[in-house]
Amino acid sequence: LTRQYWLLRRVEHAVQMVADEQIHILPEDDEGLGRIARLLGFADATSFAEAFRAALHQVERHYAALFETAPELSAGIGNLVFTGDVDD
Repeated sequence: LTRQYWLLRRVEHAVQMVADEQIHILPEDDEGLGRIARLLGFADATSFAEAFRAALHQVERHYAALFETAPELSAGIGNLVFTGDVDD
């Protein structure tokens, strides 16, 4: 998870540097993805996309294993949706 965390942080920083703003969305076009890929040291957008997806899948599998058997947070103890209009 440490390695994946740092990859995802590097991606976040690259996206923000290219856009010159505080965003968290990858470009949708090939040119934009290619720019991010090269900034991160990947040969092209395809190799970046493969590494990025692999990182996301690894994190998802890890957290799924941790929480798939956990009890629901609101299991009979109340409503955990706080809208401000109901006195919980």
